[in-house]
Amino acid sequence: MIGELIAELRKDLRLKQTDVAAYLGVSAGTISNYECGRYEPDLGTVRQLSRLFNVTSDYLLGLTDNKYTTLQLKRAFGSHSTLEDCLSVLQRLNKVDQKALEIVLQTFKEKYDAQGELPREKK
Repeated sequence: MIGELIAELRKDLRLKQTDVAAYLGVSAGTISNYECGRYEPDLGTVRQLSRLFNVTSDYLLGLTDNKYTTLQLKRAFGSHSTLEDCLSVLQRLNKVDQKALEIVLQTFKEKYDAQGELPREKK
């Protein structure tokens, strides 16, 4: 599982295995072994990979489908209160971030569809 995510995130950022290996201070063969599922990275390596790919460690470990923490989302959108401002930010996101946001939004949609209504606007 983690190996597939490492490969996917690496490819989304157009990085080579040698790029990730250099960042981690390991061989390209080690990255290949992670991606093929022969070995799993230790906790310190997971932490480094989460920084490199700008995702949570929980996401890399398969504990959540949400790549970003609430704090990361607040930083991205906290000062953007209008729909137009939010759309402007969204258009500048890279493909990986767009896909992550799509997953988060889909999760919210499914939650509110199951409840039968969207939350009401606060006044």
